[in-house]
Parts: sequence; C-alpha cells; structure tokens
Amino acid sequence: MPENVEVPSGSTRTLSFVDGDLTVGRSATIKGEGVPPKVNVSGTIECRGDCKFECSVSTEDFEAEHGDVVVQGDLEVKGDVEIRHGRLDAEGKMNARNVSVDKTLVVGKDLEAEDVDVGGSLEVRGNTGVKTIDVGGRFRGVGEVKAEDIDVGGSVTVESRVETEKIDVGGTVTLHGGHAGKIDVGGSFESKDSLEFDSI
Repeated sequence: MPENVEVPSGSTRTLSFVDGDLTVGRSATIKGEGVPPKVNVSGTIECRGDCKFECSVSTEDFEAEHGDVVVQGDLEVKGDVEIRHGRLDAEGKMNARNVSVDKTLVVGKDLEAEDVDVGGSLEVRGNTGVKTIDVGGRFRGVGEVKAEDIDVGGSVTVESRVETEKIDVGGTVTLHGGHAGKIDVGGSFESKDSLEFDSI
C-alpha cells in the first residue's frame, strides 16, 4: 500500500523514495539521498507555500500554491506541473507534460514539455523543446527554442536559433536566426542572424 509522507512547516527532511504522495509544508526543506542527491515520489508532490528541494526531484505530478518553490537540481515530472499564485525555480533541467505557472518560471538548463502556460515571465537558460508556449509577460530563451506555437503578451528574446511554426507577440521580438513560419508582432521585430519566415 502507498505510504503518503507529510513534512511539517519549517522543518527539514531527508528522503530517498516516497511510495505515495508527498505534502510539503510552508518554509520546509527537502533533502535527497545519493550522489547527486535525489528524491523519487511515486505519486504527487504538493507544496503548501514557499519550499525548497536541495536535490533533484522525480514525481508523477507536481503542485504548489501561494509560494515560491526552488528545486536545486533536475525536475522530472511524468504528468503535470501546476503552480498557483506562485513561482518555480528549477536550477537543473526540467521535463513535464503540461506546465502551468501563475507568476514566474525559471529553468536553469533545458526545458522539455508539451504545453507551457506562464502568467508572468518565463526564462529558460538552456534549450527549449515544447509544443506550445503561452506567456502573459516576457519570454527569454538562452539556448535553442523549438516550439510549434509561441504566444507572448509582452516581449520575446531568443539568444540562439528558433524553430517555430507561429510566433504571436504583443510587444518586441529579438531573435538570433532560424525559422519562424507566421510572425505577428505588435511592437518591434529584430533578428540578429538570417531568419526564414513565411509571413510577417
């Protein structure tokens, strides 16, 4: 039978494997085991407020509300990531099916997902490989960006090549070459390298 684990607010726990769900209280810290440290959760991780994982994390689903969540390693989620009224900092690479973050998502390395929906700003310091990106504010991709559809309310900056079928941006766009099928920009547009596109 699954054994759910609850970590009280303000406490620190070292975990290796949770056969069930993991609930993390406000201002709690999770440490993993092994080298590099990691915690595996067979069910859902739920964070109730600010919390920190001083390790890589593997889980089925990842949920948080009313807080800032920091993962000091890789974040591997087989299902969905949902951060309500908060932000997520994943310092390593991040994999998930669907990602929904109300405020800000920062990924230190590569991001791979199907659909990414961020209310505020999205920053990916590695490569981005997704189906759709929907960001209310600002999107910055340091590495290569591959996406079928990029829809951003504010500004987009891609510091490497971009490969997309459609890019729709309310404000300014700065790219470094690649291929963008249909481009719709409310403000200014600049590509610092050769860019193929179908319509603008």
